[in-house]
Amino acid sequence: MPRNVPNRKSIETQEIFERLNSFHKLEKEYDALKARFEAQSRHLEDLQRLLTPRLEAPRPIGQRAARYLGGLARAFKGENP
Repeated sequence: MPRNVPNRKSIETQEIFERLNSFHKLEKEYDALKARFEAQSRHLEDLQRLLTPRLEAPRPIGQRAARYLGGLARAFKGENP
């Protein structure tokens, strides 16, 4: 058999190496996407922690304002608080 004609075993070996190379590329891409996802998740959690107190803070102020305004309304009506 001539040397420049590839035999079946060398073709199969080459295909295995190509598939292995593709697998490693996909593995690296997966790792990069996973790291990006985790970073974005941490960022969202940080934003949530920063914004949560601001969203919850108006609630007590709103309750106090409602009590104050209710007291004013009763006072104008002549009712005792």
